[in-house]
Order: sequence, then structure tokens, then C-alpha cells
Amino acid sequence: MNKDANWNNRYEETQEDYIDNYMAKNLYILQANTLNQAEPEGKSNHEQGSHVALVPQGVTYPNSDYNTTDEKWFWQSPDTPE
Repeated sequence: MNKDANWNNRYEETQEDYIDNYMAKNLYILQANTLNQAEPEGKSNHEQGSHVALVPQGVTYPNSDYNTTDEKWFWQSPDTPE
């Protein structure tokens, strides 16, 4: 790891912390909303869907409503509100 490659030069990152923990979620976890709509995130006055994360086997992503390893189920078309 490049010792200068850290957040605002505040502290050094180890490869385990940066690659294995932080970046793994950006490289291997995909998240989608179960409703196909404008403004699917945040507070709104219309119905909000659930967030589903496609994760590697044995991984749990705590920032999602549901976790799945089933790729076919994850990539199906979302529901569209009527």
C-alpha cells in the first residue's frame, strides 16, 4: 500500500483495513431498491421499497434490508408502483 494513499493524510491504512474491509463492499456488494421509481432513497411522501444487497457467499451486509446470494433473483425486474 502507498503510505500516502490515506484519507486526508490523517492516519495510515493497512491493506487489511482498506482493501479487505472498506473496498470489498464497493467491489463485491451490489445493492438495489425493490421499487422502480424516482427518488428511491431517503425520506419521501411516496412508498419506498426495500434495499436488497447481492453479496458473496458467507457475507452479510448490515446496511441493507435484505441480503441474497441468488443472482437470478437479484437481477429480476423491480416492481413498479401503480
